[in-house]
Amino acid sequence: LYNYGGMTILNRITKELDSRGLFYKVLLDQRHKKSNNIIILKNGFFSRLFFYLKNHKKFSSILCLGNVPPPIKCFGKVYLFFHNVNLLKNNDLISLLKRHFIKYFISNLDEIIVQTKEVEKIVKNLLTDKFKINIHPIFNICYKNLNFKEKFKHKNITFIYPASFFSHKNHKLLFNVFRKPSINKKIKLLITVKDLDEKLKDSLEKNNIYNLGLICHKETLKHLNSSSALIFPSKSESFGLPLVEAALLNKPVLKINLDYSKDIIETPYIFEDNVFSLEKCINKFCNDLPNTISAKLKIKDGTDKIIKKLCK
Repeated sequence: LYNYGGMTILNRITKELDSRGLFYKVLLDQRHKKSNNIIILKNGFFSRLFFYLKNHKKFSSILCLGNVPPPIKCFGKVYLFFHNVNLLKNNDLISLLKRHFIKYFISNLDEIIVQTKEVEKIVKNLLTDKFKINIHPIFNICYKNLNFKEKFKHKNITFIYPASFFSHKNHKLLFNVFRKPSINKKIKLLITVKDLDEKLKDSLEKNNIYNLGLICHKETLKHLNSSSALIFPSKSESFGLPLVEAALLNKPVLKINLDYSKDIIETPYIFEDNVFSLEKCINKFCNDLPNTISAKLKIKDGTDKIIKKLCK
């Protein structure tokens, strides 16, 4: 685990375990720092295998957040929290090998947990239909403790898209739309991309697109809270946490018309994966100002249900 979504899930679960005074250990690779509850292990199959061989009888329950089962049968209940749908969709060598690994060791699991109906369907089709698959989305339902010092508002209409720069995140669609003077003269777009090329950065700023860089979760929420709306063109998501966060912050959302997003929120601002449709959606949003419609959340946080499973 190292990406934004995976670490958000882990932090939500460990905070809940801490609040209930429960004992746990977290197994992470060498990119993380060791602490009282964190065990650092070299990344790789054999390191995990040796750890499980030595410790598989020590834990009453195990929650796997790395999308793969343990390499051996363990003493306690084992739950696989699957949150990387691209692992099942992509056909590159690494994805194919990991899919083979999951299928080979899937009998070491007791249950599979996903966050949406869309991922449940994909897992059943491509991995297994023999296991009970439960849908338990994980997110923080309370933002009262964030303490935004000043609820500043950007002067212009401002959209934000907090996402890494992978191809399936579909930044290209946004860039193509914001090249149009009819859009970029009235709207500013914020993105959060790590190590963006300077030439590309300069080119984007000419079209009113500004990169905030890789920022922490709280800073992302601050910018989301101060923006006019979240815009979300991603072609593939296991969950889509920013959609949830925008709805919880009572923000409007412009989203692509795909099944994963239909499971999570309701919004009148929906577009297809093309420039014409997105431009039309943006214009609809602008025409609705100042009476835009905030996104409505369709799901409930399932953290408590997962904790109860682990404590059985």
